[in-house]
Amino acid sequence: MSAVTDERQRASSAGARRRRPSPTLQALRGLRRELGEPRELQALGLLRQHQWQRDIADRIARAIDSAPEDPGPLNPRMLAIRSLTAMGERSPEYQRRFVAWLDTLVWLEEQG
Repeated sequence: MSAVTDERQRASSAGARRRRPSPTLQALRGLRRELGEPRELQALGLLRQHQWQRDIADRIARAIDSAPEDPGPLNPRMLAIRSLTAMGERSPEYQRRFVAWLDTLVWLEEQG
C-alpha cells in the first residue's frame, strides 16, 4: 500500500513541477504583456495605402477606357462612367472612396 501512495505522491509532485512555468517563460510572458500586440510599420501602412489608391485609379481608368462606342442616352454603363468621371474631376478622394464602397458591396453580395 505504501508503494502505491509513494507513486501517487511522486506523480502529483511531478505534475505540480510541470504546471509551473519556467522563469524564462514567465519573463517572456511579462515582456509580451508590457509590449502589447505587434504594430505594423508605418512605411508598410503607407505602401498599402499607395497601392490601394493605384489599384482604384487603374480600375477607374479601365472602366472609362472600356466605354461603349455609341451608347444610348440612358445606357447604364455609360451613365456610371460619366458619374465616375465627374466625381474624379470634382473630388478624386471622394471618387476613390466611392469605388471602394462599391467594391465592398460587390464583395458582400458575392459572400451571401
